[in-house]
Amino acid sequence: MSKNNICRSLIVYGSCSPGSENHGLVSHLPGTWIKGKILVGDMSTGDTIFPGEDKETEAWVLQFSDCKADMFTPEWDKQEQMLFERWTELDVKMGPGLGRDQRSWWPEGQEPIPGKNGQQVVNIYLPVRNFSHLENPLDTPAPGEDDVKKLWLQQLKGEKKYEDDLFIALIKDSTLEECKELFGGLPGIQPFIEKLSVFYNDMAYESGYLLKQTETGFYLYAIPKPEHEISSAEAEALVKKNLEQKSVILKKEEYESEAGLLENLDFKFENVPETDMEDYEAANAFEQANDLVSESSYNLNDHWKYCLAEACYGIAATNVITGYLMSSFYDIEYDFEVPYQLWKGGWEYEVHENTCYVYKKSA
Repeated sequence: MSKNNICRSLIVYGSCSPGSENHGLVSHLPGTWIKGKILVGDMSTGDTIFPGEDKETEAWVLQFSDCKADMFTPEWDKQEQMLFERWTELDVKMGPGLGRDQRSWWPEGQEPIPGKNGQQVVNIYLPVRNFSHLENPLDTPAPGEDDVKKLWLQQLKGEKKYEDDLFIALIKDSTLEECKELFGGLPGIQPFIEKLSVFYNDMAYESGYLLKQTETGFYLYAIPKPEHEISSAEAEALVKKNLEQKSVILKKEEYESEAGLLENLDFKFENVPETDMEDYEAANAFEQANDLVSESSYNLNDHWKYCLAEACYGIAATNVITGYLMSSFYDIEYDFEVPYQLWKGGWEYEVHENTCYVYKKSA
């Protein structure tokens, strides 16, 4: 999880409450403290908060009085930067034993009902020993820090650990040579670089980038080039080969009947009908096979691999590209080249009811 660095309020309790021994840690913050309550675990007492919502405990909230800027103004940008610095400094002051999270707070005298009675959901510091999800929080870039390549290098050096979705544009906004520089030193990366090189050879434009540019702008995602388009007969052969792979995977997991359903589909070369589909066994078997393939991407050992997978997905917003590029890191016997060639050729397919619909990918 990452921290909320632009929150404008803080909850305190126990020894950090106004008038208590550790209130000096937060007394410099601007604003007026308001008495209220939070819900805590049954064993909670004083500074020792446990997970749960078994009972109420006294807590105070402070809304920063110096945060009144309107959104989408220069003042708002300055406020975001100020809040980022304030929370970063407060994290250090509160010490490693406390982790920043968010909790619901209600004013004194109000019943703690979610969404009612003046509820606020704002930042709070909780004991890390009782809240394991706070042990290794992810970093958040400073406001305005949008150089994703710089952030990637910070992460590789161990200086920061960011959310994987932060890197969704890392590849599609880079040339192949830039990618080789960004990824070249990673362990076991050579098969990935080789496939990425093939992908750029297939999809990159004269500019060296993957996104098609027009007089009015550029596409948000990479799209198959017309010169790679394949015939319907070639598309059908690839679809059937891919379905065979999925059938094999189902059989390995002892889903024999489900595998048989995929081996006996009807084929239609048309878009999927725009009607509500009934819940057919063949369509369910297809989704089950897809889930088994996807599971291979859930057990990557390093955080950077998840970030890299997100960058692969961001190229074209499809798991086809992610699977093709990342397959050397997956623990599964599956030829990701097959669905990639189908995508590259400009085709897609879906299973609905007991029919496999094969259709051209829209640009």
